[in-house]
Amino acid sequence: MNNPMRIKLLSLTLNCKGGNIPVSLNRHISFFHGKISSGKSTIPRLINFCFGSDLSRTRAIDDELNSVQLSAILGENETLFEREVGSSQIRITWKGPSGNGSVLSPAKGVKNTPIWNHDVYGLSDLIFHLFGMPSMKVQFGASKTDSTLIRLSFRDIFHFCYLNQEEMISSFFRLNEPVLMVKSRTVMRFIIGDLTEKLAGLEAKRIEFIEDNKEKERKAKDLRNFLSKFGYDDETEISERVEKLNDDKQTIQKSLENIREEYSEKPHLVDELRDELRQLATKLQLEEKALDDLEDSILRKQKLKDEIISTRIANTRRAAASRVLSDAHYSLCPMCGLKIRSKPDHIEETCLLCGRFPTDNETEKSVNYEDIQTEFGERIDELAEAIERHKEAFIEQKENVRILSMERSKLESKLDRRFDEYDPRLIARTRQLEHEMGTIEERISGLSEGMRMVQEVAELEKGASRLLADIDETERAITEEREKNKRVEKYVKEIEQTYLDALLEVGLPGVTDSDQVELNRVSWIPKILPGGDRNKAWDFGSAGSAGKKTLMKTCYALSLHKVASSNMLPLPTLLVIDAPMDHIDKTVNQEIFERFYKYLYNTAQSNLTETQFIIIDQDYVIPDFEGLNIKERKMTPDEEKYPPLIEYYRETARNESE
Repeated sequence: MNNPMRIKLLSLTLNCKGGNIPVSLNRHISFFHGKISSGKSTIPRLINFCFGSDLSRTRAIDDELNSVQLSAILGENETLFEREVGSSQIRITWKGPSGNGSVLSPAKGVKNTPIWNHDVYGLSDLIFHLFGMPSMKVQFGASKTDSTLIRLSFRDIFHFCYLNQEEMISSFFRLNEPVLMVKSRTVMRFIIGDLTEKLAGLEAKRIEFIEDNKEKERKAKDLRNFLSKFGYDDETEISERVEKLNDDKQTIQKSLENIREEYSEKPHLVDELRDELRQLATKLQLEEKALDDLEDSILRKQKLKDEIISTRIANTRRAAASRVLSDAHYSLCPMCGLKIRSKPDHIEETCLLCGRFPTDNETEKSVNYEDIQTEFGERIDELAEAIERHKEAFIEQKENVRILSMERSKLESKLDRRFDEYDPRLIARTRQLEHEMGTIEERISGLSEGMRMVQEVAELEKGASRLLADIDETERAITEEREKNKRVEKYVKEIEQTYLDALLEVGLPGVTDSDQVELNRVSWIPKILPGGDRNKAWDFGSAGSAGKKTLMKTCYALSLHKVASSNMLPLPTLLVIDAPMDHIDKTVNQEIFERFYKYLYNTAQSNLTETQFIIIDQDYVIPDFEGLNIKERKMTPDEEKYPPLIEYYRETARNESE
């Protein structure tokens, strides 16, 4: 069994006014460090921006950034997120074993109609879909009676994977914020299994039963009041009236049959009806052919759309490879592996390998990647709109065919009656009887509708009574499921012990091996009990220094990810930590600094081998062991050797020029 929320970030591309800036993330640990104002924290913010959050603006972002792209693997799907600065929509394109697609989704909230399939209404729904998971609806409310169901947002879960430096000091995981804490606590219940799929289904069913019961009782009351005004509240009386009308109808029907039996000669003036029927049949045939043509057109355009989407994904990979290899210089021959020796008569402009001068055509082969991607996106949107128009036309054409078929049936019936009824002496009598028959049928239809409504009221009342029993039964099942769910306690104990072990290993001041950790099952904030004494308990809020708070919260996040990884709990396999040691002076607290990163590296190599780390901090700590897939990048605002995120941008130079 694997973690259902497997995610791996591949690269982040900043589309700036001065060109594209790729940031490779395809490592187990990506460590960005250096001076302030170099764009380190902008990297995780842009990742979060691609997942639907608002963008924290900096001067460099305002001056230079146009859009951003995030390439990632979600589940088994290669996925590309594209978003322009200032836009409230995100383009998501993906390719995977189960198919490919491309949609434009709102960054926040959901649409009234699906943006993909029949159950994907927004960005979070689509991310869950790419994970291979259904969209989650969970109970939200303080009690059973006033709870409602809300969609579980991916951003709510991502708060447990992105430790933002601004929130680390105030309300990590948003567990202290009055409104948002309810959703964060719901996410904690979801992660550890206190909100299991079965339990969530039972709670959703109970709420559905309660709402359905109220709706049925309201409808039954309104219908009964309405019917009583027209004398339709007695089912027996309605049945007697319908029975009498049916007897009258049979009498008239018998009279019509007797008249028709007297004349067996078929009418001879039915040519007009026959011509009309032939014309209608021809028109129906043409409409059916048009319906088939619309269906073929929809299939062809859908196939073309899928091919363009596949090409767009492939173009993304080719562009990424081109950027990586554009400045590559060979020191070894790619064919035989031997070292390349410079020739004495080598001319600087020629190729070191083949010795040829590049032609003008060869130097002008580069393709504007952004224009191609934009054109692909526009073509996909055009095809999507065309498909929707054709589908609407298909539905309308199908309705036209149905109406024409009904008209043909009616005309055929009319022609049959004309054969039977044609005779000048029969017309008047026949019409009179048919008029009486129509009047009776209308009265029977009205009484039948009243009967149906009376029966519907009775059924609604019975259904409301049955739902009361269903509500009681569901509540008993919820209670039993909660009692059966012993795994939750196991996971809580694991988090408590793992968190205590983490604090001891990093050497947090004030924590000893005689202490205990207790995880509050309501707030989900862990408390440290000195010597096991609850009266002396303390937590994030009473830790004192900002550096201590940040370190405690980072250890808590690592502990949660460790327990989730070892038990295959639904938590994304990604942990972004922005400035975990930002408030700890390395020169004064050298031992804590080194012990923290030793613990983090050991955890990454042992317990969190499948979890991707992106770390932002002041200084880089080199692992004291080999085999860790880590890449570090130093960033400064003004050193050429260690350029900032937007390499050509220098804020100090910009200030001087202004």
